[in-house]
Amino acid sequence: LYATLLRNGRLIALTRELRARARTDGISLARAIRSRLIGPLLPWPLRQALRPSPGMADRRNGVAAYLSADIVDRVLARRLRTVLQTNTPAERTLAFADHHIPSRCTYYSIMAARHGVAVSFPLLDRRVVDFILSLPVQMFLADGQSRQPFRAAMHGILPDSVRLARHKVGLFDDRFTRYADCKAELLRKIEALRATPSPVVTEIFDLGAIQAGLEKLPGPERAHLFVRASPSTLAGGMPVWSPLMAVLFLRAAWRLSAVPPGEGTQG
Repeated sequence: LYATLLRNGRLIALTRELRARARTDGISLARAIRSRLIGPLLPWPLRQALRPSPGMADRRNGVAAYLSADIVDRVLARRLRTVLQTNTPAERTLAFADHHIPSRCTYYSIMAARHGVAVSFPLLDRRVVDFILSLPVQMFLADGQSRQPFRAAMHGILPDSVRLARHKVGLFDDRFTRYADCKAELLRKIEALRATPSPVVTEIFDLGAIQAGLEKLPGPERAHLFVRASPSTLAGGMPVWSPLMAVLFLRAAWRLSAVPPGEGTQG
């Protein structure tokens, strides 16, 4: 958005919004310019080199770390393509055509249905999309915040703590706090699995890595520090979602441990 203002020659609006963004984020104007204007214009490989972030397939902090070394290469070779990294039109189309957006819609719908709520997705309505695309770009930025059409539309509907939130959080908040509450029980489960591992479980999973991932979960009293307010990382730069994946792998391993011998790898 900031780069578009620059391209369109709206220098007064650009200067105003960069200054407002710096105030909102509590950073210097120079840093706001680097992160909001210069950074997005850099080629993707250079951005990754300057600010490396482990992906889900990362062998140290991603889901690949929880797999047995004997199968990890085969699993990674079959993984779905990563989307929304370079933010190109082709990637955004792929996000709808592939797994990314549909899986999120399905997840939110299931979670809401458990509480008697029916979820709708306005941006799957062509009329809404056509309207949003008709707006001039400067309407998407105001007072140091982006997504202004959404924030304005939700005035009086969403609480301001949500409507004006600085960070967009992901799907894991509720699960993160609930898993943190159960950290001691989860560690007992993995220790029991490691004490009497079944062949099918050790063929697929690295139980030691799963235990290390579970130990990265904060205690119940600290879980709230890593959700809602900011996209924080855990000790050593481990992303918040990494121990959550350890829980999912533990659940899968626990279920497979009950499979009768000889049936574990069928299908």
